[in-house]
Amino acid sequence: FEILLSNNTLLKDLKVNGKDLIQAGITPGPRMGTIMQKLLEDVLEEPSMNERDILIGKALEYNN
Repeated sequence: FEILLSNNTLLKDLKVNGKDLIQAGITPGPRMGTIMQKLLEDVLEEPSMNERDILIGKALEYNN
């Protein structure tokens, strides 16, 4: 399923996906979903953050 927010931004609109996070060393599972949701919230607040390198860095911060 897709998470749709009021401004029509979807998780699939992020410049990273689960495969990217796995390659960065994040273990698949519920925590990854939470991290993806946080990344989406970050991008909604600051659209310029929707860059692969920035999002992977943030994901690694959230994973710690």
